[in-house]
Amino acid sequence: MTMTPESPAIDFYASATSPKASATTTLEDLIDAIKSDEFAAKIGKLRSTLAAGDDDGYAVAKKDLQAVSISGTCDGKRAAAVEEGRFTHSGFLQLDFDAADNIGWEVEEIVHILQGESRIVAAFVSPSGEGVKGIARIDVCKTKEEHAACFAAARNHFLKFNLEIDRATKDPVRLMFVSHDPLAWIDLTRTAAFHPESPTSQDLPSGSLQAPKGSMIIRAPRSSCPPPPHEGIHTWLMEAAWWCRINSGLDEHETAEFLQA
Repeated sequence: MTMTPESPAIDFYASATSPKASATTTLEDLIDAIKSDEFAAKIGKLRSTLAAGDDDGYAVAKKDLQAVSISGTCDGKRAAAVEEGRFTHSGFLQLDFDAADNIGWEVEEIVHILQGESRIVAAFVSPSGEGVKGIARIDVCKTKEEHAACFAAARNHFLKFNLEIDRATKDPVRLMFVSHDPLAWIDLTRTAAFHPESPTSQDLPSGSLQAPKGSMIIRAPRSSCPPPPHEGIHTWLMEAAWWCRINSGLDEHETAEFLQA
């Protein structure tokens, strides 16, 4: 375990209920462990529980899973560590893309988008197997407000792709569970970071989403498929295809048949 400015220290917790960290580690060592079989047995059991429809059992068992404080280390108990000046920020931000918040997305697609963003340094499949955890570089923050402003910048960026980040990760001492993913990805040579944005920009109004220049336009989800226009069909086809993709979960063949009909 070698700590460098590009790979700073993070806290490791024996479980989500532990008040204090049991060790200090690095993101690189964490990803190595997630790629290995270190957590495979626990994660396999959790995913089997979830697949059996036992959501309550999954939630209870997950509390015993190891976790890390990805955004830094605490001197003593995690509670009130930032307010009391006992927290050393790592310059990392946890991005949690839950399946429930991102209906219609495959984990591979989310990982692909994360790999294409220069401010993301790692990504892996979540403990449930249905979501994705991403790690972003952000400014080293001294307060919860600064951390939340960096979270706002990251959230606003991914909303452009109709991807929603769990808002709980704007808390700098928020724990992130370990997982098992042999394809977990990391690139610590990336040094670009998200910088703080005004809190007023945390929530973009519906319909204001714009794609980066040169990429596909992805609008906010609609409650129903947009009706075909009297003239000018290309924009409608794009919007309708994405409605089928995000809201209805249709594959490419089913989408084509739907639009032809």
